[in-house]
Amino acid sequence: MKLGAGGGSLFPPFGYSKLVPTMLAELPTYFDPFTTVMGKLPLSFKYYTAIFLSLAFGTIGLPHVAMRYFTAPSVREGKKATLWAIFFIGFVFLTTFAIGFAAKLYTVQEIIGAQGLTINPKDADLLVVVMSQAFTPSWIGALPIAGAMAAGLSTIAGLLMVIGTGIGHDIYTTINPNASDAKKMKMGLIFTGIGGLATIGLALNPPQFLLTSVIWAFVVAASTFTPVLILGIWWKGANKVGANLGMIVGAVLSITLWWTKGKLFGMTFINMGPLGYLMGGIFSASAAWFVTVVASLVTGGEKDEEILRVVDKIHGWNDYSTARYSGNTFAICCALIALGLMIWSSMPV
Repeated sequence: MKLGAGGGSLFPPFGYSKLVPTMLAELPTYFDPFTTVMGKLPLSFKYYTAIFLSLAFGTIGLPHVAMRYFTAPSVREGKKATLWAIFFIGFVFLTTFAIGFAAKLYTVQEIIGAQGLTINPKDADLLVVVMSQAFTPSWIGALPIAGAMAAGLSTIAGLLMVIGTGIGHDIYTTINPNASDAKKMKMGLIFTGIGGLATIGLALNPPQFLLTSVIWAFVVAASTFTPVLILGIWWKGANKVGANLGMIVGAVLSITLWWTKGKLFGMTFINMGPLGYLMGGIFSASAAWFVTVVASLVTGGEKDEEILRVVDKIHGWNDYSTARYSGNTFAICCALIALGLMIWSSMPV
């Protein structure tokens, strides 16, 4: 509304119709992501695709959505909670860039600076707070801060639950399959506590990579959990061997390419560019899809009828049919697309 968006300000994306000419006059390259701005940000089509895929598939694999099933009393309530979670995540993604648009326009017009406030490039994560301080009463400006704190605590709680259940239940049960439920619960609490202490230790002296590791988390999630989640739900041919190999390959590649800045065996394997963390996600996530499908096909697919029945149950079927979700066309198409993305991402820009 302060920008002059009129009624469109009630839902920020609708306000662009009036503000596009203003932004074009102030910053002509803003709406062209493939234009090099002052030689610092070359966003080719490949980089743009990397952002889209890494964020989209990374969101699917993040624990925030999966945790809805840990806290839901039934499958039905779990599905409802997941839909609500996805709706609000999408709503945030849809409106967040409006803050960046407004901040960029006001910075170019030097309106924020006139109020004694600045947005330095290194403080870009403070956009919401700075904009709230600039254009809203202090009590409203406190809401984004409270929201950020609530989101942070919720995220920490969810991730600690993943650590506790993942290590204390899944991994521990694999090592000790005869463990009692009480023992599993105890080990889950112990590993949750260890995870909490490790988090406190990192918070006392945060490493420099902490902020960028948030982006890296999207890449790791997209390269490990997402392929297995989607293939496991929509394709009965996915089995334990394929899932494990896919997750291992995706995890190793996403970590290695991030750590080596796109180099493998001493050679530049992927031109990571200015958005390297997201760029590597095209290759590592695609590799996970490809390996999961190929390994499952080579090893004969899933044979355990109990697991196959679960797939039908997930989709709401009361009966079991071997014909549902058993065809290989979907999986093979996914593998071919993944192979194409692997080749494309490793080619020079």
